[in-house]
Amino acid sequence: MIKLSDSLLKFHSILVRKFTGSKQMKNSDTYTIGLRLVLLWASAAVGIVGLLFGFDLIGEALESLLTVLFEYAQESLETFYRKTIKLDLYQAQMATAYTGFLVFLGLVILLFRKFSVVYKDCQEIGIREREKLMELWFKHWGNIKVWWNGLDQFNKFFATIAIMVLAIPMVSIICFALGKVVAELV
Repeated sequence: MIKLSDSLLKFHSILVRKFTGSKQMKNSDTYTIGLRLVLLWASAAVGIVGLLFGFDLIGEALESLLTVLFEYAQESLETFYRKTIKLDLYQAQMATAYTGFLVFLGLVILLFRKFSVVYKDCQEIGIREREKLMELWFKHWGNIKVWWNGLDQFNKFFATIAIMVLAIPMVSIICFALGKVVAELV
């Protein structure tokens, strides 16, 4: 365990020395913009690769990466407790577990607060958009009724077919996309 931590720390220090710039460069706006562009393009690349492979490859890679990161954090925290507070192995493991539990509770509370605000905002936006849609519907309902009543039976039949030809593929695409999302979540 200790050999793994030492090698990871050496690897981390090598990465930090090779891939970080000077302090003057880090404080510049071009560095920040460049970093944001790199993150944007990296996210786009992950999304494209995910779409190509159906998120199977990306999901497994992200799961492995997160597992390694959590294990590394757990090992580092356990080493910290053993060296600084002088706990034995069992006590350090228990302290690490309780610390992880408290961090998890804190993240849950933070996410709940953030998403409750987002949920309320989405509800307000939905209400406003529904009101706009209803206003447009009532505004144009008379025109639609006049147009529909002006058609003879032959044109009504083909207008209905045209609406179905447009509506069925759109509904199918939406259902397929939602089904794919639900399948990936489950």
